[in-house]
Amino acid sequence: MGFTNCLKYTALITAAMMMVLVVSCGNEKKEPQEENNNAAQQEQSGPVKKITSMEQYNAAVEQSGDKLVVFDLYADWCMPCRILSPTLEKIAERYASQASFYKINIDKVPQVSQFFGVRGIPHVALMKNKTVVDAIIGLQPEENYAKAIEKNSGK
Repeated sequence: MGFTNCLKYTALITAAMMMVLVVSCGNEKKEPQEENNNAAQQEQSGPVKKITSMEQYNAAVEQSGDKLVVFDLYADWCMPCRILSPTLEKIAERYASQASFYKINIDKVPQVSQFFGVRGIPHVALMKNKTVVDAIIGLQPEENYAKAIEKNSGK
């Protein structure tokens, strides 16, 4: 087999593998009722609360007082966001006394992403006294989030 044919064969195999990956990731479909139940449970329990509207966002900011607020701005289709989610849950449990934690789907509440000037996700914004004090963009090691919380919480 010549070099050109080898390259074509390699490209063909790579494209086929990518298609299998895309199709297998996209086929994880839940029943609508099950999806709604999971969303409702997540909003009501756990260390990271879900915000689904501008009204909820505004209320979270207003109620925060001088406590640090951590916003995880994500999208359902974003794989790094999915990877980050359990890490932030763990951090939220550890720092619950120092900060309030929220997650916001930027596809469903785009006004929030405009406010924070989001250019890439995941985007974790830290706010204190209604002012953005820090932001971590992209998937980072767990200790980066912990250090930012410790630095900005004042404790």
